[in-house]
Amino acid sequence: AVVSTQSTGMTVPYQRIHYPYVQAAPAQFYTPVVPPPVVIRDQDIDTIKDMFPDVDKEVIRTVLESKRGNVEGAVADLLQMTGDQAAPPTLPSQPTPPAP
Repeated sequence: AVVSTQSTGMTVPYQRIHYPYVQAAPAQFYTPVVPPPVVIRDQDIDTIKDMFPDVDKEVIRTVLESKRGNVEGAVADLLQMTGDQAAPPTLPSQPTPPAP
């Protein structure tokens, strides 16, 4: 964009304000954060398997790993996964007549 000056009649290019570029610290000055490994207990898998007998144990293990061992979170995800597979309620073929 071009801005005109009223006093001189000259035009000067618009100058953007540049903020100083902040550089990140070099890699040798920080340690990447690595989460500790997740320990999935067989007892947790068996407990969830009792709740969801149709779900394979490897699927349960994978969901538990994605939830970092949180059983409640895994159960909530499995409920969502298996809830979509439920059959929709069937409506009666003919409406029932109203009671007199």
